[in-house]
Amino acid sequence: MIIHPEAARIYEPNLLRNPDFTTRLRLRFYQGPMEYDEAEMARLSGGRMFENIDVDNLIHTNPENALSYGRRFQCTVTARGRGVIQFGIRAVISEEHYAVDHADRTSPEYPLNDEWQTFTFEGLETAKSCLYHDRFFVEVPTGSFAEIKHVGFCYRRINDPAWRFKPSHAIATPGEPVRFTLHTGLPFRHLQCLHYAGHQRMARPCESSEITTDANGDFSYEFQMRGGCIDGERVSFIDPQTGVKHSFFASLLPPAQVKRMRSFASAASSPQTLLFLGDSLTDYDRGRNYVDILAGLLPHDWILKNAGIGGDDTERLLKRLRSEPVQRSNMYDGLFDESPDRVFIFLGGNDTKAPSATGYRVAVTPPEKQEKLLREIIQIIRSRTQAQITLIAAASSYSPYQEEKAAAMRRDGTSHNQFGIDEHIRAFNQINQKLASELGLDYLDVYNATANHPDKRQLFIPDDGVHLSLTGHACIAEQILASICE
Repeated sequence: MIIHPEAARIYEPNLLRNPDFTTRLRLRFYQGPMEYDEAEMARLSGGRMFENIDVDNLIHTNPENALSYGRRFQCTVTARGRGVIQFGIRAVISEEHYAVDHADRTSPEYPLNDEWQTFTFEGLETAKSCLYHDRFFVEVPTGSFAEIKHVGFCYRRINDPAWRFKPSHAIATPGEPVRFTLHTGLPFRHLQCLHYAGHQRMARPCESSEITTDANGDFSYEFQMRGGCIDGERVSFIDPQTGVKHSFFASLLPPAQVKRMRSFASAASSPQTLLFLGDSLTDYDRGRNYVDILAGLLPHDWILKNAGIGGDDTERLLKRLRSEPVQRSNMYDGLFDESPDRVFIFLGGNDTKAPSATGYRVAVTPPEKQEKLLREIIQIIRSRTQAQITLIAAASSYSPYQEEKAAAMRRDGTSHNQFGIDEHIRAFNQINQKLASELGLDYLDVYNATANHPDKRQLFIPDDGVHLSLTGHACIAEQILASICE
């Protein structure tokens, strides 16, 4: 069983960059009759301002943002002026033969005046063939004028903690049967069910049906894994009465890897509770990431709790353990309530990024600072639990992507950080190894497994090189599985 500690109903982070126009970066485009100005605020006199959303970030922060039928979203604009203003998002709609079309989800017209006003538009994606949302826009008709100082676009996450899948995830090879049960706690509930060939944005719906839970609020589902899917299959369930949407992922992996992982899992001993702390490599792709893969392989009476949080580094993790105010602080509420047998700490991606101001020579968390922070982290964890602690090495990265991004930023004269510099990653791991030896911790070397992978580029999201793809998540899951089950 897997536990994802989140509030039941929250708005996810703003997906727009520079929402308050506080930097000089020009991130938006303009179509209209005037010269576009984006210094401290945007000024529009007729026309459309738009921003292309980072779709890879959109779908990896929460896989429900891809194949977004049934997702509730919120758009906000803070503006003043004269006339009226409209805004919204653009949906990418699947057509036959892998063609796509676009459809705008547009707010009503809102009247402007001399006072700053914040306008909010909430919507529900109703197109079953919607792949994702790729653009935020603001429109000002001819004759109107608007000054805009804030824009926002986010999704509303509506969870029901009673909803869970058993198993929580599956791995399979082509032709294998996949079986799972959805537990809702809602007897005889009518739900919408969409079955997709694929996990993410270019997946296609292959079945759509209405299903009804039984007297216990359960529904069992079975299918045969298709061989033509890029990454596997996905089955989404939506409750029209509450807006709850929950997806089951079955991952398509190479037969040899599936055989190895199942062999490791078959040696699992008595039930254990595993707690995972980390950054976006642990937080992204919930439902299909390495923690979910582990949960689907290990016996059902094992408990896995994923408290990874995107953007975290060693310093921020320590602040969370000290209960200092940080973003998404609720993720550490009751962190040790399940009395974990093992705590895994998987950090390094954000610690090892290097600012351009230093010529990339100094990491954000230098080794001496890392050691000091980790010692305190270990001390706090040991004061709260008797769990065995494992320091997972920072994964290697596919550096060409990050080097290209850094070069482009240098050409623009923009200050930035570069991720994935191997020198800093290896220095980070040396400190992890040192502390593991001194303090009686376990050390799990996933660095060599990622650095020496025969197709290293496939371990990471395209054009990123840092965040894990499904292949990367499976690689990390296999390393952890081997360490706990051998």
